[in-house]
Amino acid sequence: MSSFQILMYAFGGMAIFLYGIYIMGDALKGLAGNRLRTIIEKSTNKVWKGILVGFVLTAIIQSSSGLTAIVISLIAAGLMTLPQAIPVIMGANIGTTVTSILVGFDIGGISLIFVTIGVIIVFFIKQKKIHYMGLTILGFGLLFFGLDTMDLGLKEIVNNPSFTDIVKTLDNPALGILAGVVLTAVVQSSSALIAIAQQIYATPLASGAHSISLIATISIIIGSNIGTTVTALLSSLSSSRNAKRAALAHLLFNITGCIIFVILLYPFSNLMQMMEDNIPYFTKNPAHVIAVVHIIFNVVTTFVLCWFVRLLVKIVERIIPLTESEKLIKGVDKLEPSLIEQAPVLAIANAKKVTIDMFQIVLQMFDDTKKYINGNDNKLFNRINNLEDVTDNYDNKLHDYLVKVSSSTLSFVAIHEQAICFDTIRDLERIADHLLNLAEFMEERYSNNYIFQDETLNMLNHLLELLTAMINDAYVSFKNNDKKSARRVRATEPQIDELEKKYRKAEVSILTSGVTNILNADLHFVDILANLERIGDHCNNIADNILFESLHDIEDENNIDLNMSK
Repeated sequence: MSSFQILMYAFGGMAIFLYGIYIMGDALKGLAGNRLRTIIEKSTNKVWKGILVGFVLTAIIQSSSGLTAIVISLIAAGLMTLPQAIPVIMGANIGTTVTSILVGFDIGGISLIFVTIGVIIVFFIKQKKIHYMGLTILGFGLLFFGLDTMDLGLKEIVNNPSFTDIVKTLDNPALGILAGVVLTAVVQSSSALIAIAQQIYATPLASGAHSISLIATISIIIGSNIGTTVTALLSSLSSSRNAKRAALAHLLFNITGCIIFVILLYPFSNLMQMMEDNIPYFTKNPAHVIAVVHIIFNVVTTFVLCWFVRLLVKIVERIIPLTESEKLIKGVDKLEPSLIEQAPVLAIANAKKVTIDMFQIVLQMFDDTKKYINGNDNKLFNRINNLEDVTDNYDNKLHDYLVKVSSSTLSFVAIHEQAICFDTIRDLERIADHLLNLAEFMEERYSNNYIFQDETLNMLNHLLELLTAMINDAYVSFKNNDKKSARRVRATEPQIDELEKKYRKAEVSILTSGVTNILNADLHFVDILANLERIGDHCNNIADNILFESLHDIEDENNIDLNMSK
């Protein structure tokens, strides 16, 4: 066999093997559909459940990296917390060992039967589920056909003196681990690299000895478990901070396992060697010795670290701290889903508390906008943008939560409270939009070096001071159901309207007076006034809801309705 043929068998077989894993994993994910995500979301409330889910799903889709990527996307979408994600990732590491078990079975001789059956199903049956099943069978067949083809090339390669010299260097555990990390990062599949290591270990030299030592093979496996984290790390780069933490937790988990087994490397290697020498099954099937090594590594690491999930969460949170915006968004986590069915009245009270948090964010945004109008500070502009995103998040989460509460049977009082929350959330989101508009107007002005005249700035600050009192009163009225504060809001709103008209007319008169320097007329001023006036309207809306009628009056009306129905 020529050198070219040897390489074609070795690398061609590897390519077929990798493609088989890809097809099988992709088909199984398609077969499962969105159920994968649903299962992950709903079955991770306990550590052991998360581990079990991670194990089972990875065993099904044959990709720990794929499952980890799904987990990261769920975290990024806010559908899973970090403490829920880490056990799933732990379980995924155990699940990936299933591939190494399968590889240990010598079914290459019948692999083409699976390929044939799979191709027939794929080409002639278009029903979605059966089509995916056909692809799964095809991938399974290609996996073993690839291994069998690769083995033809490896038998020649392992007896090459150059290969023997390279392999001997891997007896140094550090070099073996490094090789495992690098090769897995390149191949993007720990299962593939471990399968290749199994094939090499199971392919004897002409002398009958193993072509690679057990120490070297174990070192490669340890390294491959670190290398497999690269996929998750890459997929988290453009994702949320919690997604990055999950990827980091995956890395720290496998590094800890690496440290444990490096310390125990030689005793562990001796134990595995005794098992191979003294148990006939493993003597005949050395590839399964490596499968056992892989299983023990991941099971032991998971067992040790599953008791320290909270500690691992604290470590990654310390390494990757939350931004100011992300800390604020966490307030939405106070929404308790269990209350919706168990105690809908308490769920509405829960929603009000979170709405108060949203109100405080808008107050901060208002204060930052006032400062930004009076002085160019890019940090303020960025924070206003971030806070607007936060209010959008609150708006969406609160709205969805209150809609779910609507499915419950509620009293008239509870319905009224729910309606107030709905309206207030909408008004707060709109106030945030207007504040962002103001910031964007100012950013454009600053970028073009437009400066307000003192008179214009004084008019703006007069309006801003009135609105400051107005929005704070609106906050107190909503938080405490305070009618006195609500009345002050209502009394201030006409003043805002009058001043907006007065200042707008003043600006229009400047525009029509024939002033040659149009910058002095300040075209932005009219738009700024309009947004400030709309903020006043939304504050008034919030106050009106509080003044609509007292809870006592509502209860009386409810009682009247009940009496009439009798």
